[in-house]
Amino acid sequence: MAIVSTFFIACDDDDPDPIDLVPNLNGLYVYGTNTVAAKPGNAASKVNLAILDPNQGSQVNSLPGVFGKFIHIGANSTINLAYKQDAIEKVYGSPNGGSIDSAIVTGGAINDVVIHGTLVDGGPAINVAKGGLYYLYADVNAETFVLMEVKANIIGDATEAQWAAGTVIPVKSSDTLQTVFEITGLPLKGATGYRYRFNDGWHVHQDTSIVTLSSMGVPSYGEAWDSGINDIGFHLDNAPHKETGIFTLTLTYNAKTGEWTEVKTKTGDLLIDYSNSQFGWFGNAYYVNGTVEGAWDAIHHIQLPVKEGNLYNWVWDLELIQGRSFVLREEGGSGAWITYGGAAKLGASFDDGSIIKENGQDNYFVAVGGNYRITFTINAEDEGRILTIVPQ
Repeated sequence: MAIVSTFFIACDDDDPDPIDLVPNLNGLYVYGTNTVAAKPGNAASKVNLAILDPNQGSQVNSLPGVFGKFIHIGANSTINLAYKQDAIEKVYGSPNGGSIDSAIVTGGAINDVVIHGTLVDGGPAINVAKGGLYYLYADVNAETFVLMEVKANIIGDATEAQWAAGTVIPVKSSDTLQTVFEITGLPLKGATGYRYRFNDGWHVHQDTSIVTLSSMGVPSYGEAWDSGINDIGFHLDNAPHKETGIFTLTLTYNAKTGEWTEVKTKTGDLLIDYSNSQFGWFGNAYYVNGTVEGAWDAIHHIQLPVKEGNLYNWVWDLELIQGRSFVLREEGGSGAWITYGGAAKLGASFDDGSIIKENGQDNYFVAVGGNYRITFTINAEDEGRILTIVPQ
């Protein structure tokens, strides 16, 4: 084992990407066999502060002494952590080379096994049996670590399981330069959001003060939607997905830049069957029956659609009450609300201002009462919603 007081100050001539770290000696470094660095000191061995969830725990982006890094480690390897903070210099290992347990046992919220243990100055090197991309979490204040093999998944409204479970994205390739995850035949629903997670859970570590941000989105959902580009990273906004279909999804980690990128390629159409979807009326702008008026407490006039090609149509002939408002709602299923901004608007009653947007609300407002034919349409090919209202 290298002498602690000298491991930071120089690199061999044949060490890749050698840099002078003398002005920045303080910090944590990871190194070992068959990984990004054979010894501490080059840029690839540096471990930055862990990215934390600013909405949880201490509600900060990082904390001193709490580190995190994605790192490729080869099979049957060993690693050590070298730490220096002013006069403190340590080379960390772990008793028995680390233990293997559920991450939940280690204080995380990941439902998967990880390598973990106590960090001990001069202790045995940490053992890694399986090669691949790992996430290293190290807290030098508590002198503990978690080393998790990264298993990517996608989760959210865009996926079939929505937020109930993640869809695994298998590893395609991994080395010290980059790791590629890829899935083919992935059904995604348009006009929705999603996130990337690592393993089955949300946080590699979670306690009252330290909560790692272990999922990825975009800096701004709205800006990403408008630009059509998802700048994937450790952000709190969900990533938008516009088009319904079958996709090949590739998620890539670049070890040199530390950046994640996605490529989504549509390979086919996803035609959702709405034959059993029931939509009805919600509000006070209509009569339930006779002179009984609707109220904001139940869904009324529930119907199944009539299918025409890829179009599903729900049709009502109703008397609408002037000065009142309404929305459409799905009974059961996703429980979707069709508000004023939730569908394209066609028909003479929108054109002449008989039906408008309610002031201060995203409801439909009846400016002119009377008898109307209302047709709600979903296009299964592109998930487009259209509400057509014409007078009778």
